[in-house]
Amino acid sequence: MTKPNQFSESLQHALHLLRLNRFTDAEEKLLDLANKADNPYKLRATQELYRLNIKLKREKKALHFLEAAGEIHLPDPNYWIELYRLARSLKDTPKIIHALKSFVEQVPDCRPDNLYNLAFYLKANGDFKESLLYYNKALRGGIKNPEEVHTNIGNIYSELRQEIKAENSYRKALLLNSRYIPALLNLAGLLEEQGNKQDAIRFYKNSLSVDSKCYLALCRLANIYPAKDKSDDRIIKISQALQSPIPPRNREDLNFALGKLLDDCKSYQEATTAFNEANSLEKQRISPYIPSHQETIINNIINTFTKNQFLKKSSPNKATPIFICGMFRSGSTLVEQILSSHHSIHAGGELDLIPIKARELGVHKTKLNKRLDSAFFDKLARTYLSELELKFPEHKIVTDKRPDNFLNIGIIKLAFPKAKIIWTKRNFQDNILSIFFQQMREDVNYAVDLNHTKHFYLQHIKLMDYWRSIFPSDIYTIDYENLVIRPELTTKRLLTFLNLPWDSNCLSFYSSKNYVKTASLWQVRNKLYKTSLERAKNYKNILKSLNSTP
Repeated sequence: MTKPNQFSESLQHALHLLRLNRFTDAEEKLLDLANKADNPYKLRATQELYRLNIKLKREKKALHFLEAAGEIHLPDPNYWIELYRLARSLKDTPKIIHALKSFVEQVPDCRPDNLYNLAFYLKANGDFKESLLYYNKALRGGIKNPEEVHTNIGNIYSELRQEIKAENSYRKALLLNSRYIPALLNLAGLLEEQGNKQDAIRFYKNSLSVDSKCYLALCRLANIYPAKDKSDDRIIKISQALQSPIPPRNREDLNFALGKLLDDCKSYQEATTAFNEANSLEKQRISPYIPSHQETIINNIINTFTKNQFLKKSSPNKATPIFICGMFRSGSTLVEQILSSHHSIHAGGELDLIPIKARELGVHKTKLNKRLDSAFFDKLARTYLSELELKFPEHKIVTDKRPDNFLNIGIIKLAFPKAKIIWTKRNFQDNILSIFFQQMREDVNYAVDLNHTKHFYLQHIKLMDYWRSIFPSDIYTIDYENLVIRPELTTKRLLTFLNLPWDSNCLSFYSSKNYVKTASLWQVRNKLYKTSLERAKNYKNILKSLNSTP
């Protein structure tokens, strides 16, 4: 048995080695001390290992030893702040939350900044209700700049689809500081989603009056209403801004906005120049699209979700959720808006849970992270239905309009064998042009190159053909062109597929008072227009870069 004085001698030897900068030898001694259960110097050895790893810039190992030190004895408040700072440097959100929660429990009358930080990271982690709790505690604690807190609270309510509470929060922020640009922009955005055009315009203009270089407001204004000619004030202001030295991201945003306005004016060649510049800039900041990688993903999905998988699946789940998917800019928002005008249906918008679970499974990679077992999909179904109940408690039928869920139909059908899938499909050239003209999310990396978009489009057709071969009666194809030309007949057939009665309100979808949270929010506030068809004829020059049409 090791004697106490031997532990002391070992510790002194390790500290001596540290002073000599013999870090490897010192670490070995300290690890030996830290791993001995009956060692009275265990805490000191663990603390020294933490400091050593900080010195050697091995932050992950340092975090491990700092946590271990906290388990040996009841830490004081400063310990939790140290843990928080280290976890923050590593962007380890769960450990950040653990450290801050432990700190505020020990110091209930702490500075409101700590409550704010905890609320911020809880929101980042998806813990919305708890985040609201701590944001409100920060307000009661007298935090400086409370308009920022009210704006963050509004953002949470918006994500929870509690838009009235969100609007109230933004307005509270503006009562405290009428020049607070984040509140002005978020309120304007919410008013856009609501279809309140005039008030949205007013708040965007207020943002520009506070800061003439608030380019986001200028870009948003470009999309609210069309330009009649090139004397439009927005075109002039954007063109002037582009003449000055501005950051590449602002230049990218403004070129997309300018392209849209020039397209409104039928100045197609100038619009092409703006869109080319915008996409060229975006291409420089996002990860490249690799066609062979996308082909591997599609093949892996097909090989993973075989027909036999669904024949084996026996589930008591009788839920029939409705998913709308397809290429971006293929009419999915329009279809959802039409359906949400039906007395039985509510628009859920782009819900994230299915894509999150797809990433967890790893089905879009070369190898699965988890097995495709029934327990996983049964839990997914329960979680999904609970999320719908939380966000839309008064509605029985809620549409999930996430276009890229066409990749996840296998997951959807294993979780919900009776799910209904609506596939929106649009003319190839019009679809890829519409994508090229729209600033997309960073993960939609094919969008900045027409040939890459064409490749992705064809891969999406390949996968949808596969899904339709397995679920021929559960996938309904909506051709955008048919919907625009023959809206009543197309909508009636869609409702028949969904086993729902006809509702004439579907034809006046543009007057719906619901919130629309996608880039197409203003298009679906208008009656159907045929100018969106055969758009490609205006851009023959840009389409020459395509290798060939499918």
